[in-house]
Amino acid sequence: IRIPMGFYGPSSQLPVKPLSDIDSRYYLCITVSDQPGVLATITSIFAKHDISFASVLQREFSSDQAIPIIFLTHTSREKKLRSALDEIEKRDFITNATRVIRIED
Repeated sequence: IRIPMGFYGPSSQLPVKPLSDIDSRYYLCITVSDQPGVLATITSIFAKHDISFASVLQREFSSDQAIPIIFLTHTSREKKLRSALDEIEKRDFITNATRVIRIED
């Protein structure tokens, strides 16, 4: 295959979509202290940002430990997810930085 001279020049570059505009599903691990109402607070913040969940998992631990809550989201916009996480991570029940993994289907 022969590629013409200048084929990969500036005129043939594809625009890069900003990360904030990407739609994806996400795996989230939010580690919290064991307090009543924490899950309700987190889910209401996500709902305010139009983020819904495919799955939520919280395992039982002794009450003196930090508890990881695992969320799998439905497809949502990265910008909305980051806004929700910024609001959640300001709360005093958060014990560790939230882990976020983008899920590519």
